[in-house]
Amino acid sequence: MRDQGAASLNMGEWNSRKDESDDEGFHEDAVPASVASNAWPVLACFIKLFERDEVQARHSGGGKSYVRSDVTHRSDVCPEPYSQLLLEQVPAPRANATKWDVSEILDVIFYCFEQPPEDRRILGSRLMAMLMNLVSSRVLDVPMVINSIYKRVSTLSEQEFSAFIAKLEQSPSSLCLKIVLLHKYLTDALSSPGTTSGPRPKPQARAQPRPVRRDGSLQSVAGRSGAIPESAASASAGARKSFIPSAENILQVLGMKASSTGVKITPAPISRLKFELFAAYGTVQSGPNDEERDPVWPNLLREGRVRQVMATLTEDQPPYQMLVTGMIDQWLSSGISSQ
Repeated sequence: MRDQGAASLNMGEWNSRKDESDDEGFHEDAVPASVASNAWPVLACFIKLFERDEVQARHSGGGKSYVRSDVTHRSDVCPEPYSQLLLEQVPAPRANATKWDVSEILDVIFYCFEQPPEDRRILGSRLMAMLMNLVSSRVLDVPMVINSIYKRVSTLSEQEFSAFIAKLEQSPSSLCLKIVLLHKYLTDALSSPGTTSGPRPKPQARAQPRPVRRDGSLQSVAGRSGAIPESAASASAGARKSFIPSAENILQVLGMKASSTGVKITPAPISRLKFELFAAYGTVQSGPNDEERDPVWPNLLREGRVRQVMATLTEDQPPYQMLVTGMIDQWLSSGISSQ
């Protein structure tokens, strides 16, 4: 039961009020927008509130730590908290299962990315980053959420997918999402129909009961319930490793060529996506947390296998060659070779 007079956050209100406040151009069979035309300031306020909640979690010792990508010294460690308020926007499942149905949040995120104004796309990026912090903290069902996200991006064109990837933030959790999506997208795009090209990550999706909302609205800010078990915080350290592909799988995808019987694709976008995968994976592997590292990656770097694959990929693109060489040299000199 919610506290009397408590404020309520309801992400569904943004489309439920579409009929009332955005009648211009309305058609009887039109699909309501996830964010009404006059509700963008409200969305911005909610996102700012969630971000402040993350800051509060940081100050109270919540979340885990990471080294910012714009900081040179490893000693400058920043916390990666998650927002309890955002978590409360995810409906509770039946029984005692982990929350997993983030469809309403994803509706808002992807609607933001579809908008021409840059500030609206940034709102989507900020909300996605906070959603991934929940995933990394294991307070959501990781495979179910990742699969839900991929189902949406898999329908995008190469150009749309590239634009989506480029808008993701550079936080560790967002980089991990980028790795998973790029790996899966490239594998699907470059494989022959009905075949696989070597080892794939184990399928992790499983049937889940439909979530139940008791009153159609979301839990109140003042009257929080369903606190996160302490075990969830302790599981956070191993969360990412459960859904990041192995170093060998990453190297395999980087070296894949398009099948002659597969989907027709253009080389340039694929090369850029492979470079994004290489850069994101190397960045995560060079991070300070042992739980995120695949011990095979340093060996692949030392043996020159990564350099060889990337040299083939960028042989006709000198700017990319210079970037690849610089990044590999930096990773080796920063201590990853001693892992």
